[in-house]
Amino acid sequence: MYEDFYRAFEDKYRGSREVIKKRLEVYLPFVLPLKEIYPNSVAIDIGCGRGEWLELLGDNNIRAKGVDSDSGMLDGARELGLDITLNDGIEYLSNQESNSAFIISAFHLVEHLSFDNLMKLVKESHRVLVDGGILILETPNPENIKVASETFYLDPTHIKPIPYGLLSFISEYNGYKRNKHLRLQENKDIDNQLFVNVGHIIEGVSPDYSIISQKDGDIEKISVIDEAFNLEYGLSPLMLVEKFEARMLHLENRLFQAEETINNQDMRINKQNILIDNQNILIDKQKFSIEQNKFYINKTLFKIQKTEHNANLAQETANNAHNMIAQVQIAIQTAQDGVDYLVKYTKDIDRLAHHTMNSLNNLKNSYSWRSISIFERVLRKIKQKIKRLIVSIPIKEDIIKERPIEESPMEAYINIESPRAKEIYENLNHR
Repeated sequence: MYEDFYRAFEDKYRGSREVIKKRLEVYLPFVLPLKEIYPNSVAIDIGCGRGEWLELLGDNNIRAKGVDSDSGMLDGARELGLDITLNDGIEYLSNQESNSAFIISAFHLVEHLSFDNLMKLVKESHRVLVDGGILILETPNPENIKVASETFYLDPTHIKPIPYGLLSFISEYNGYKRNKHLRLQENKDIDNQLFVNVGHIIEGVSPDYSIISQKDGDIEKISVIDEAFNLEYGLSPLMLVEKFEARMLHLENRLFQAEETINNQDMRINKQNILIDNQNILIDKQKFSIEQNKFYINKTLFKIQKTEHNANLAQETANNAHNMIAQVQIAIQTAQDGVDYLVKYTKDIDRLAHHTMNSLNNLKNSYSWRSISIFERVLRKIKQKIKRLIVSIPIKEDIIKERPIEESPMEAYINIESPRAKEIYENLNHR
């Protein structure tokens, strides 16, 4: 009923013949050196399916036989004319002669077997292999989280994943000399990347692995594949974790550098802020100094205004004083003019008095003394007039005292030898 199901399933999920053949080339470094030792020996592929491995061996001039219990899977192999047998693989091995094959292989078969059949497969293969021959068992890799949790269960004929540790121990338990662990079909881009992410850890581990178990034998036969045994294959979880850790360290370093840069920037910013604060302090000091200067300027302006006001008052006072001085000068000039007039007038009186006295002397000499009373009255009038003139002039007495007098009235009577004339003069003075 389901004869064609598995072939259709393999075609969809396993890949094309060309892809599978390309993947299987990884085993040629193990096979070709043994071919040189056993050129006429045969290679047996258990569960050969479409026959990709048989075809690759034929391409390298290796005689190969295949066996599979699924007739539908063998249709592709028949079309290529490959040497195949429809049979149970373990039963087929049980019918092979001991030490008759130098390679026995089973690709993606062991996950379909019960533990008992797996043990029989490994044990019978050891019997059929020649000395130094190898058993190749390939299976899905449960180290890959996606494979172990999802893709392994896409095939409904899978029983359970088989870890490498178990398969390796079964090989050792059945007498194989040594085992080689190959991780396979990983993404080469991930392998070449320096760093990986969590997604790579989940899906990036090699999705398949194989174990190559070599049967004991002469050292020359065993050592021919030492070079292939010494190589490392595929991506392990540890390798991806290390790549991830390297990425984390790289990110941590970048973060540290970024933090250091930020800290340096913060330090620079703090320094700039300190400089800005210092500048602000200086600015505040300048502002305070400016305000002080403004205060002093306003104070000075006030003093200047006050001084100007005082100066205006002083100017006004000076102008008033100047006016008063001018008035005093006018008064002084008026008084001086009065004094000059009085002096001149006094001089005229003196001259008149002198002339009068001379006239009296002449009269004395020429007239009778009876006219003396007339002259006495004349002189009295003259003296009274002089006193009235002096009293009417508003001038200080010391000014009059300081004016020069050319000749005193006394001198005008000095030549009057008459006692009566002297008496008249004295009377005039007392009046």
